[in-house]
Amino acid sequence: MNNNKVKLMCNYGGKIQPRPSDHQLSYIGGDIKILTVDCNIKFSEMAGKLNSLCNINDNSEVCIKYQLPGEDLDSLVSLINDEDVEQMMVEYDRMLTISTKPVRLRLFVFDISSPRIPTANSGLKKSGPGTSLNPDYLFGFDKEYQPSIGPPVDILQIPGMVLTGNFGVDAGAEIEVKREMNNSVI
Repeated sequence: MNNNKVKLMCNYGGKIQPRPSDHQLSYIGGDIKILTVDCNIKFSEMAGKLNSLCNINDNSEVCIKYQLPGEDLDSLVSLINDEDVEQMMVEYDRMLTISTKPVRLRLFVFDISSPRIPTANSGLKKSGPGTSLNPDYLFGFDKEYQPSIGPPVDILQIPGMVLTGNFGVDAGAEIEVKREMNNSVI
């Protein structure tokens, strides 16, 4: 890895939404600042610099992501630890070797403490239950949060089910599942 400084384009205070003209995702609103850091920076130091740069208060919960060159905004990469920052710097080095223009990684800082929903005093009306007039499509704030799948089911705890054989021991073994209620083999 090179020992140079890395320029990061830091986007904060905005949202990722589809453009009205072509429905492609784009970053709307907010501010952009350039942050120059050492390529060997640790996650905690980077997070501190971003908190200061973006005026993030201590009570806010933030999510930090970066955009790989040539990728769309629906495939941002999360930064949560030192290994993620190291991998981001590897991507930066890769960009340096193939680009003839100055290289900057695009970083996004999202406040995920709570979705922004207009207040009664703002003069804006909610368009429906659990929706805001300016939703954030990246985090699903355009609708009420609902888990996509339920918690895993422990098949051994399902009433009326008896598993026989070497269940889970040999992937090639046949498994016989019987229902105690009618003793039919499934």
